[in-house]
Amino acid sequence: MKAEEIRKKALEIVEREGWTGAAFGVRANLAESTAQLYIQGNEAVVSGPRNQEKVRVFLAAYARGEFARSEPANLVAIDGRQRPQRRITPRERRHYATRTLENVGVVINTAVENASIALIVAPAGRGKTEGVAAWRRANRDVEHVYFEFDYCTERAKVNFLAALGEDLGIAEPSNQYAAPKIFRAICNRLLEEPAVLIFDQAEFCSTDILQLIRQIWDRTRHAGVAVILLGTQTLLDRLHNSRAGDLETLTSRIGLVAVLEPFTREEMAFILKDRGIANVSDEAFDLWFTALRGSFRWLVESVDLMASRYKGKAVKENTVSGVLRHLIGPAVPVMRAGRLRGGSEDADAAAGVG
Repeated sequence: MKAEEIRKKALEIVEREGWTGAAFGVRANLAESTAQLYIQGNEAVVSGPRNQEKVRVFLAAYARGEFARSEPANLVAIDGRQRPQRRITPRERRHYATRTLENVGVVINTAVENASIALIVAPAGRGKTEGVAAWRRANRDVEHVYFEFDYCTERAKVNFLAALGEDLGIAEPSNQYAAPKIFRAICNRLLEEPAVLIFDQAEFCSTDILQLIRQIWDRTRHAGVAVILLGTQTLLDRLHNSRAGDLETLTSRIGLVAVLEPFTREEMAFILKDRGIANVSDEAFDLWFTALRGSFRWLVESVDLMASRYKGKAVKENTVSGVLRHLIGPAVPVMRAGRLRGGSEDADAAAGVG
């Protein structure tokens, strides 16, 4: 589909659902200002490849039923009889205010209040992105851009600047000579319309990209621009070990570093109970908690799997082990005679035995 056709389909949905521009932006992963410009038909925003892709993803998600319900269709069998077709509808996601997610919000708010750079560090799956999503849901009136790095934007400076500019409603040619012009346009836009810039998976970025982020902030911080960097321990190590002229300048600008702690046993117990998984033996719970190794993503996914089959039922060690091995793999530790034994040395180490 062409850009205008994509926009037309999106506008039909927005009108049908009665969404505001902000509501559409959240669902299409667009900044509020970008969403408003898209709805208004701003040519630069509508024709931007990155925005087109985001709206395509939104249209596909809507068609799957993630944002709207429709009547199930009928399946015509070979024998001519009609059978009801089960329509796969995504389960409504529950959101839990764990300490980790709340801490992400505190860090972002502190950076916003001080127009500073904040670094949020945690292993993959601990809840960085989920925490940002919770903050975005609660702060839709705060102008912000959520930028998740990928293979195309984490290395090439022009690709990164063009993509960030597109998120800010800037359309400039993205050839190899365009970087300076796009850079100036981004700074000028942020000086006129300050925003919070949230960069996810920043551990994959090249030094040049991280320096560009720092330079953008240097030129716009007095207007109130804040920067949030999300990454794993790899990013923190790179900053700590940076040499003069490398990342030392960025390191000196970071006003707050938060290393996220994993969810607690009490939080996990609350989530299990809330999802109807209350009859879990102590041994099964210990196995479950240890095997997850602090991954909030694995916790949510394992609870989803368990709730679909064992809600209201007694849950033993072998049940937990089977579900987790399906989700995580063969390294899941197992309980034997009161001791936790892992499928690998890593599992034993995580369990604190050996």
